[in-house]
Amino acid sequence: MKELLRIQYVLFFLSFSCFSARAQQSDSTMYYFAAHQDDWQLFMSANAYNDVVKSKFHTVFITVTAGDAGNGPDKYGTGLIPYYQARESGSILSAKFLADINSPGEAVKGEYVTVNNHKMYRYIYKNVTCYYLRLPNAHGNGEGYSKTHNQTLKKLHDGSIKTIQTIDGTSTYNSWDDLTSTLLKIIETEKGNAKAGWINVPETDENINKGDHSEHLFTSRAAQDAVKNSTWLGIRLYVDYYSGKLAPNLTTEQTENAAALHTCDVIGMINGGYESNWNEEHKAWLDKDYFRIVRSPGKQ
Repeated sequence: MKELLRIQYVLFFLSFSCFSARAQQSDSTMYYFAAHQDDWQLFMSANAYNDVVKSKFHTVFITVTAGDAGNGPDKYGTGLIPYYQARESGSILSAKFLADINSPGEAVKGEYVTVNNHKMYRYIYKNVTCYYLRLPNAHGNGEGYSKTHNQTLKKLHDGSIKTIQTIDGTSTYNSWDDLTSTLLKIIETEKGNAKAGWINVPETDENINKGDHSEHLFTSRAAQDAVKNSTWLGIRLYVDYYSGKLAPNLTTEQTENAAALHTCDVIGMINGGYESNWNEEHKAWLDKDYFRIVRSPGKQ
């Protein structure tokens, strides 16, 4: 069974390669949805590199939670800045690293913007744009932390909470539909003249993506709910945590690129005064990207 899944993912990868060659002939926008600031670098690095660096597509990275690990807007321990800000700075550095490969670096500036009546932080840099919704982080089971009132994506989806507030206090989402419509508004805002594109999200089949974090799964469900009628977008589902147990499937160059992106995350953490996460657990994800295609881009 495991070998069959590997064969399937190889076929899906080849299918994407064929589309990528065609997509370069038309305007395209690519979207990467992450629950936490380092998810796309660890689990989706090869396609992100191709989209930003090789194809030079307009690429949008949307991080849904603050990745605050229950600390809310505060710093802790040896931290020099709030924990979520340290993670966010590593994420920005990752995106900047990709955008700067083909041209000299510039200063990066971010600002609060309002989308669908919700404030969020956004960075625009060359051909990449990064959005941070900063919703409360949760334990892997989706139960949440007391400091942020046990608010989680899972509970919002299931209806056990009616609202969820960002950890920086800038916005409150009043329902699951409110969240998904906001994600759709981001997508439409960034679409430009694109005729086709992809959303890249975690795999939601738990038989394939075993033991994954609740927030990975519900970030993916939110994004997929948002684009259910946006058939111009294809959908790729990625194995996250479980990919560390699968066989390497990236080339040496692709693995080096993934390591460079993860290094940017680590630098953000270290500069923020926190412990490095350059460890065996994280490095086990660097030499593989497993994904499948569940919808190819159609006509508008």
